[in-house]
Amino acid sequence: MFVEIDLIFLGILGISLFVLLTYFVYQKVEYHWLDKVCSLLVLSFPFQGFPSLLGNLANLRISQVLVLIGLFLVFLLFIKKDNQLMSQKINFFVFWAIGFFLVSLPSWFLVINFSRFLQFTLGIILVFGATFLLSHYAKNIFDKVKLLILSMIFASIFAIYQFGADMLGFSEFSLLRWQYTKVVFGIPRVHSFFLEPLLFAGGLFFPIIFFAVAFLNNQRLFEFLKLKNINWLQNYKLINLVLLLFFGLVFAMTYSKSAFLVMVIIFFILFILAILKYKDWLLVKFVTGSVILGTILVVTLSLIWPSFGDAILEINRNFIDTMVGKSPSSVERDMYIQSALLFLPDFIFTGTGSGQFAPIASFSLKFLGRDVNSVVINNIYLEIWFEHGFLALSLFLGLWLYLLWENIKKLKNIQNWKTPNITLRVSLLLSLIAYLIQWLFFSPLYIMPIFILLGLLLALDRQDLATKTNLSEDQNS
Repeated sequence: MFVEIDLIFLGILGISLFVLLTYFVYQKVEYHWLDKVCSLLVLSFPFQGFPSLLGNLANLRISQVLVLIGLFLVFLLFIKKDNQLMSQKINFFVFWAIGFFLVSLPSWFLVINFSRFLQFTLGIILVFGATFLLSHYAKNIFDKVKLLILSMIFASIFAIYQFGADMLGFSEFSLLRWQYTKVVFGIPRVHSFFLEPLLFAGGLFFPIIFFAVAFLNNQRLFEFLKLKNINWLQNYKLINLVLLLFFGLVFAMTYSKSAFLVMVIIFFILFILAILKYKDWLLVKFVTGSVILGTILVVTLSLIWPSFGDAILEINRNFIDTMVGKSPSSVERDMYIQSALLFLPDFIFTGTGSGQFAPIASFSLKFLGRDVNSVVINNIYLEIWFEHGFLALSLFLGLWLYLLWENIKKLKNIQNWKTPNITLRVSLLLSLIAYLIQWLFFSPLYIMPIFILLGLLLALDRQDLATKTNLSEDQNS
């Protein structure tokens, strides 16, 4: 009853706001506003947990609100028949997104929890909307990346504050969620403005990979500080190294085991690229040396500081338990997967409807002794199959395989890997690969940072194509 009242109230409020905004904004809206929204959307990259607009139906984050604004502006420009908007070619992602919802339609008729279905569906629409906006309307991609890096620096500084505040006994001021304080793990697990450490660690994939590649290139791709007279700031390799170490340190503070595993795989790929494409062993030597020195430091501190040594032993024990599937979180995650596999044969082709795993599996998971009505499968590939059906899973996998194939083809014929565009393309591609691996260990689909990175990669394609077209026209003229 209360859910129905909430839906009616939100519907009336939404329609009223839409009419009012349309009336006041219609005459003033301009095409370049879309690029401003894209800049703000990229700047919101780390703000995925708080601040947010809370309600019984949804948890609207800043990035989601910005996507709604962007889509609203597109609608207004469309009905105004804006020349720039109407001349914009629609990319393949739009048709893919439409196809994804079309093949998911049969699952909509099997929904048993309508409010959860709406919440998940809206979340998916908004992340797809983010990719749509960035890939079509974002200008000057390096400016957008600069905003993303700056926002992650701010989020990382806040994460360091969280770590220090909790270690010093000021947990209530750290803004850490209780389950990630030192009381539970022996050390804090920072999550900054994200909901949990795993998601924050994922958000750090791009800056770590970006500065690792920039370190290989000996490039300073944009200026963060306008300080021309400080010599060491002109040392590009040093700046890239410092930022790589900074983000790497914060990444370690998340203590996200799946993210650590992913980063090992990504750096293995980077080592291969360093040797084969960049002809540079320095990154390999640096990372290897850092691991050795870090190990020596940890062992030394453990011998000098017994309580630190006990905490490290507990962390190692928990890490090993997680890797072999014996930790509480691993056991629970396995239960979710087993429960999904139990019900999957009944919904192989149709799916159960977005967000319907918890309502369907709640009975089989009641023995956990807690509320299981909001759990997710924690494996995106199985979750899409379970909730959207086999065709949707096939489309989902097809999207990423197509993007990987197209980008590998582009990179295969590149002779000079040290250009800014290639640096950015490699960084975005490896970051998305990292997320695709990490997605084996978490869900749901509507993870905004992934689709922001995807939007930036597609925007880079559009920017490169425009540059080639302009060069071709200049040559012909």
